[in-house]
Amino acid sequence: DRIITKPDTILFSPINRFDILPKDNKFAIARIDGQDIVKLETIASQLLVYKTTDLFVLDVSAPHNPRLIQTLYGKGVSDHNHIAKSDNYMFSMNKSGVFAYDGEGVQNLLKDKLDSEFFIKNIYKADSRLLYEPKENMLFIINNYDTAPGTDIIPNAEGIANKALIINLTTGGL
Repeated sequence: DRIITKPDTILFSPINRFDILPKDNKFAIARIDGQDIVKLETIASQLLVYKTTDLFVLDVSAPHNPRLIQTLYGKGVSDHNHIAKSDNYMFSMNKSGVFAYDGEGVQNLLKDKLDSEFFIKNIYKADSRLLYEPKENMLFIINNYDTAPGTDIIPNAEGIANKALIINLTTGGL
């Protein structure tokens, strides 16, 4: 058998048989839409399918019968490091902002707080990481900028080696 790649299809195993993935047990989400699946996550009985542009939410409470319940256009991610999870929320980020999904709806945590151009130019990068810190209930966006060789150790050099944005989820402050 040759290996076939289908970057927009999810295979699922029979109940309690995790080592078996029958080729007929599959769920294709928005096939041939030009988006690959970047990451799968769960919240309650929902499977969140992050594609490069959009987020698809599936109800997986019924065995072998996943059902698409919501498509969140523009809420996808370009990298698996752009997703973080807490007990009650799934957080994600893309060029449009930082989002919190609670199993029902999504909100942009930067709305009316940070200019989108500033966010794209100074904070959001392809190599950024979104991290959740549960003790303080904070989100961190950390990135490593590409700078000229050596500028990260030379004081006052052009370029910035590291930047971070901290979102206090308790107060909503940045």
